[in-house]
Amino acid sequence: MKPALTFAARPPDLLAGLTVDEAVRISEAITAAHAESTRTVYEFAWSQWEGWCSTRGATPLPAEPALICAYLTERAADGLSVGTIELACGAIAYRHRMHGLRDPVLTEGVRQVRRGLRRIIGTAPRRQARPLGTEEIRQIVAHIDRSTALGARDAALICSASPPRCGAPSWPRSLWPTSSSGPGESC
Repeated sequence: MKPALTFAARPPDLLAGLTVDEAVRISEAITAAHAESTRTVYEFAWSQWEGWCSTRGATPLPAEPALICAYLTERAADGLSVGTIELACGAIAYRHRMHGLRDPVLTEGVRQVRRGLRRIIGTAPRRQARPLGTEEIRQIVAHIDRSTALGARDAALICSASPPRCGAPSWPRSLWPTSSSGPGESC
């Protein structure tokens, strides 16, 4: 198991009064707090942040909230998704917490920028798809082999999905499965 704090300087008081075995068990427990995949993506997101800071001569840790705001808005301008931007925030926050530093992502300025970016970038509106029409249902049912038990079942399910009440089928008889008398009639 990879130690959790290999990438972070351990706080000076972590080993004070602890045996080596206790320190190893603590490190293993900290490592187990996040899945390996989470640690991997956090490490990648952190390296992106470090690279961005180095091009500006800024220190990534501790991070200034204004720098984080600039980073996030630049990433958004580069076309990154809200999820990727949130991942960057999570990695920056995690690294600060692991070093015992205050989390700059929680400052009001960063919170407002994140909120604004979610509005600007947005997500695709979630609309319910329009229901299939009779002709589209006919096309689907026409491709089902209704001579088999599974085909008859599938066609019956498709045709019976729309009746408003049992015994009152809304589909024309031509859509009914050939192996039964019609949807709703066997209720």
